[in-house]
Amino acid sequence: MVKLTMIARVTNGLPLAEGLDDGRDLTDAEMYKQQAELESFKMEYANAQLECNEVDERANILASEVIGLEEKACQLRSNELKLERQLENSQAEISSFKNTHYFVSKQSTGCC
Repeated sequence: MVKLTMIARVTNGLPLAEGLDDGRDLTDAEMYKQQAELESFKMEYANAQLECNEVDERANILASEVIGLEEKACQLRSNELKLERQLENSQAEISSFKNTHYFVSKQSTGCC
């Protein structure tokens, strides 16, 4: 939006520059007015550049924060998958112990 405003204002200033090229005589007051407008455009342009630089800097900071959060999310997901595998292995081990216990208890009672 800042760039569009700046472009519109620079475009509005073009007739001023064209007026200097067509050979018309300008009074001192007109020249002073045009010079003041030109300086105003230059200041607006410089301010717009500063604002763009600040926005770029904030965008870079946010991007690095997003990357950090994505890395943390990947690490958490990896840990989650490891824990799920450990849980499955533990459940399989418990099931195996239960089967062994059942088999041993059946043999000790003399059944089957």
